[in-house]
Amino acid sequence: MVHGRPHWGKAPEEGTGSSRRAEAAGRKEREWVLPLASGILLVAAYPPVDAGWLAWIALVPVSWAALRAGSGPGVGRGRRLLAASFAAGMLWGGGIFHPLLWIQEGTAAERVGGTAVIALLTGTILALYAAAVFSLGRRFHAPGRQWLIPPLAASAWVCVEYLVRAVAAGFSSYLGVTQWRSPGMLAAAAYGGVYGVSWLIAAVNAALAWAVLRRDATPVGSGGGGAPEGGQGETYRVARSRGFLAALGAAALAAVIAGGQVGPVHRLAGSGEPAAGLLAGEGAAGAGAPGARAAAPLRVVLLQPHILPEVYREAGTLDAQRALWRRAFDQALRAVEAARALGGAAGRRADEPRDGIDGSDAPAAVETLVVMPETVVHYGAWRDPRFREALDSFVRSAGVYWLGGLPRPFDPAEDGPARSGAADLRERNSAYLVDPGGSLVGVYDKIFVIPIAENQFAPGRAVRVFQVGGHGVGVGICSDVVAPDHALAAVRAGASSLHYLASLGHIGSIARLERAFVVFRAAEHRVFVTQTATTGFTLVVDPRGRIVAHAGTDGPGALAVTVEPRRRAAPYTRLGDWVPLAAAVLLTAAGACGGRPARGALPKGISRI
Repeated sequence: MVHGRPHWGKAPEEGTGSSRRAEAAGRKEREWVLPLASGILLVAAYPPVDAGWLAWIALVPVSWAALRAGSGPGVGRGRRLLAASFAAGMLWGGGIFHPLLWIQEGTAAERVGGTAVIALLTGTILALYAAAVFSLGRRFHAPGRQWLIPPLAASAWVCVEYLVRAVAAGFSSYLGVTQWRSPGMLAAAAYGGVYGVSWLIAAVNAALAWAVLRRDATPVGSGGGGAPEGGQGETYRVARSRGFLAALGAAALAAVIAGGQVGPVHRLAGSGEPAAGLLAGEGAAGAGAPGARAAAPLRVVLLQPHILPEVYREAGTLDAQRALWRRAFDQALRAVEAARALGGAAGRRADEPRDGIDGSDAPAAVETLVVMPETVVHYGAWRDPRFREALDSFVRSAGVYWLGGLPRPFDPAEDGPARSGAADLRERNSAYLVDPGGSLVGVYDKIFVIPIAENQFAPGRAVRVFQVGGHGVGVGICSDVVAPDHALAAVRAGASSLHYLASLGHIGSIARLERAFVVFRAAEHRVFVTQTATTGFTLVVDPRGRIVAHAGTDGPGALAVTVEPRRRAAPYTRLGDWVPLAAAVLLTAAGACGGRPARGALPKGISRI
């Protein structure tokens, strides 16, 4: 038989049967407690608790348990680790997203089901990560190879994040978003995106776990469960771990190739082509558009109407819904007038200076964009003649563009023949852009609709970037901001600022998590990003990821800001998903090549008795 092998600690010492049983019981307890500790720390690292510094140690307990289990014999240890990690991941997801259980929209089954699905996804993320680190412990325990564990563990984390994003409508853990208040990590996001920050956090966690394990003086791998004589059982375990690592890396690589955006590859926007000159580092605003004025600022007025969810529910008649949009237009007109009085902007003034963007005092036309939130009213108001008349009167009298969210009924002209087998007859969660003359500029349909909670909406098919004067305006709706793909595609398609419409009053504290994603999207691409929400958070984030203006959440509010386009694209905008690509290649190579023992030989540290 093969006696255990102490790859990390001292040589195993003989012990009594009772001491071994006590050690085995303590080991089983640790294999449950440590992953659960990671689950609790992860809950605290994310908003709303928002102790982001905990992310740098949150994965240490589960990584330590996985490395320790992977370096010793015993098939049951890996199974217990996976079960404990899956339970810890469900605790993590449930701890953050449990407010979904109490929202008024949807049936009880839908609320419970949606929360359960999220918990299952986060459980899968942590379990797959633990399995990968367990496999790394199996394969890279030799002293000359242990230094590879931190970068490979970080690559495994990014691969898991990317795979879950690919299969779950853009949802994933995005560990890097916990650093939304860290200037240093926001600066790093401009080079590697949220995936790059996730990689750094996971690497630090794995390095700490490795360092702690190396200092552990207790023997690793002592106890029963040795492999058969000749080491065949141990060789089998190593081969199996190699297959898991290679499969995880290959799956992530396939996901990047199938749906990623790396270098000039541009998959999410409708045309499939990046904006002219953007990847070469030229200005993004209005790139490629004839007569576009890349240096012209854009004045944006964000309206927070503060229509509470119960008010929407009580507005069950057409007249009641019309009263809501009349209320919103009245508030918007007052906001525009107040902005004009304060010099904050409203309407186009040809004599307005460029605000010194390029050091010139030459005049430039300034356009104003008024933004209202997602589904500002809950019916297809665009087809309501009274709504169109009121909107036309508003934009003409104020001299502004209007961007607002409305449900859009199925339209054969836009969505294909209704009789087509592929036709989706559901409504779209849409954003309409209207110019100062009252003409429709275009419509954007939300792409990343939320499963269960938004079953009434069909997903959109393309990112849209609109021209407002000489400014490229990227538009998203609510959860579109969570998936990095959306902002990346929009900026590559010519957006020099991003504007997200949201309705967050019904999701409680989860709105704080969405605010963190808004900040990250600005830092990743070095552009202004705004979010306009019915009851808050309505905010403006500058290209360095700083919240420069926000409205209170206790009543109606409005913000007016001058948004300046960026001259150069950020490295992450040009390079795209290079971090997941590199992580997938590294993990696949490690699984295929690294740590293979000689045929028929016992691994170092194992002896026959």
